[in-house]
Amino acid sequence: MLRQFFPIFILIFINGKWAKTWGILIAFSVLIFFGIIYSIVAFFRHRYFIKDSKLIVTKGVFKKTRLEIPLDRIQSVNFQQGIIHQLFDVVKLEMDTAGSAKNEMELYALEEERAQQLSEIILSHKKATSKKDREINTSTQERKRVFTLSLFQLFKVGITENHIRSGGVILFFFIWLFDNLRELGLDMYGRMEEYAPDAEQVSQNLFIVFMLIALIVIVSLIISMVRTVLKYFDLNMFRLADGFVVKSGLLNKKEYAAKDRKIQMMEWSQNLLQSMAKIYELTMKQASSVQVSDKRALKVVGLSKPDIEQTAAYIFKKLKQEIDRLVPKKVNGYYLLRRILIAAYIFAPGMIATLYLGITPVTIILTSLLLFIYFASLLKYYKKKYAVGENVVVVEGGTFGRRREFAEVYKAQAVEITTTPFQRRRKLATLHLINASGAIIIPEIPFDEALQLRDRILYKVESTKKSWM
Repeated sequence: MLRQFFPIFILIFINGKWAKTWGILIAFSVLIFFGIIYSIVAFFRHRYFIKDSKLIVTKGVFKKTRLEIPLDRIQSVNFQQGIIHQLFDVVKLEMDTAGSAKNEMELYALEEERAQQLSEIILSHKKATSKKDREINTSTQERKRVFTLSLFQLFKVGITENHIRSGGVILFFFIWLFDNLRELGLDMYGRMEEYAPDAEQVSQNLFIVFMLIALIVIVSLIISMVRTVLKYFDLNMFRLADGFVVKSGLLNKKEYAAKDRKIQMMEWSQNLLQSMAKIYELTMKQASSVQVSDKRALKVVGLSKPDIEQTAAYIFKKLKQEIDRLVPKKVNGYYLLRRILIAAYIFAPGMIATLYLGITPVTIILTSLLLFIYFASLLKYYKKKYAVGENVVVVEGGTFGRRREFAEVYKAQAVEITTTPFQRRRKLATLHLINASGAIIIPEIPFDEALQLRDRILYKVESTKKSWM
């Protein structure tokens, strides 16, 4: 209904005699009046209830719409509570299904308690038992808190965030700002040199560079901290029935929920700073289409290793013992060779040209970058491992950090084997295990082994009686 008052704000900002005429005032008033009437009628005609294990929604003023969604199809129930929602103590509820390209349904301005009840019914797959099946059951299950992000952990998450993105944005902003100030006649570079030590020009330039780097680092840290606080403040993870509920946010509070059996993949990761701080990021991926995959992933940050193990035990249950017994093995050495050759093809021409032209500093920079890429490729190769058990697939990776992905074999929807001409010469292949949330990729493995794994996985999928969702 608040949107119907937008014409008033437009009217306020109109200047001149047109804004003072009675015709314009009457026209806006009529539009606002009919807009309010339409919103009131639409509000009272928008209803929802649960019947026969289906969520039924009816809405519409001139065109009536009836939407029926089986509870089994609902992959997740997510809440959003912006500042306006918080003022009125209501939430926006979003429900997703595996086959939709966007949110299947959104319910605006629900009472928070009623929204929680609806979420719990869907997660536990209960039927409404009140009269005529038109009111949601007011009985709720207790949430068991399994993780809370403390203020100290929140600080660690902010400090260990990826600051390169923030730093890059700041660097380009300063370059743009300095160039525009110079066009206005203000030479910032000259001003900075005035405050530099009275030494050789090279020393002054180095001082300016170090000052800029220090400024960019400090501002990047501040931006990362602010973004982290806004996104992950008051982060809590709960167990509800056989599923997870993740809640976080400062100004825009969000809550995501998913059942264990609808989680297709689990992944934990650490960058270099997080590894030093001994904290992990956890992502639980549900069945999704490409357009909304990010929204359907439950992400929790600042966890410890015991927290990761506890979450894995909830999701995989008895399979946790099988995961612990798996011994991952390395991929073929061609995984490293391919990256080394690609880097050499890219950098070699530039290095030869600058060396021939006598541009020694550029040659040194290109050589340093090439050596760095070689070192990173070597780390990536040593950390790239895989293991395929009877029921679980595990893939490890990372460069300066670490990452580990888990998926149950029976949830695979397709298995693809791809080969390049270079792989075929070496009898290698890349295996893609595809499920409803994406794909786990095992690169550079023997072709015969890829065929055996494909047949084994497909046999498991066809012979199991479990539902992947």
